[in-house]
Amino acid sequence: MLGEKSHHFETNSDDGISIEDCSNRVFGIIFDKFHGDVCPNKNQKVESFLNNNTEIKEFFSNVGNRTRFVSIIEKQNEPSKSHIKDYYFSLLHTMNEIIAINTKNKSIKKNSYFISATTKIKIAKQFRHRIIIVTWIPSCERNQQIIKSCDVNKYDYFIKEIGLPTYHVSPYPYQSEICIKGGILPHYIIGFSYKDSFIVNPHLLTQISASYDFESLLKDGISINQTSFDDEFQKTKYKERFLCIDGYYLEY
Repeated sequence: MLGEKSHHFETNSDDGISIEDCSNRVFGIIFDKFHGDVCPNKNQKVESFLNNNTEIKEFFSNVGNRTRFVSIIEKQNEPSKSHIKDYYFSLLHTMNEIIAINTKNKSIKKNSYFISATTKIKIAKQFRHRIIIVTWIPSCERNQQIIKSCDVNKYDYFIKEIGLPTYHVSPYPYQSEICIKGGILPHYIIGFSYKDSFIVNPHLLTQISASYDFESLLKDGISINQTSFDDEFQKTKYKERFLCIDGYYLEY
């Protein structure tokens, strides 16, 4: 299933921001988006967010901090760069629609490697068009795979320690949003609801009925045969896809 949020994979990563790209260019783009599209934005939601997160407003409003921002991040190791990138980029992803409406700039939507999910069924029903996909992510991989906008402070201490601004209140705290990297993998789909029905992933039923090791299933996901993936991929309009191994990502 290819949805609205899959636009990111319509172009080659050289044209945008890939999941694993932690170059100085990417962090320059992130700073420019905050400086040019977020901080001057007069939308009520954006202004409320900035007033509740003055560190973000003060830091990114000053164009002189761009060199400092990139330089501080450049000194970090690769895993730390990835965390920093996700920390700020997930915020831009969450604010994408506001930015796009007020600046006529759709680049975040095209460049975002995140998709939005929520822990609240009532919120999901507000956004659904036809179906709601129910999924899980192994606890051992959550730090790599997701950013909870309602729990962003898990990175706060580290980011504050290296001298970068942190935020404490999401633009939409009531939505309990989770930003998932790349996409929802079939290995972790429990099923989906459609109208008044809930359809369980048949692969899940097969493995449970075969006395599959449930602990392993929770950790490693459902066994899915992907041998025909490349053949099916070639039939689509998409230029790239992503590979996830133990919480680490690669676009190719």
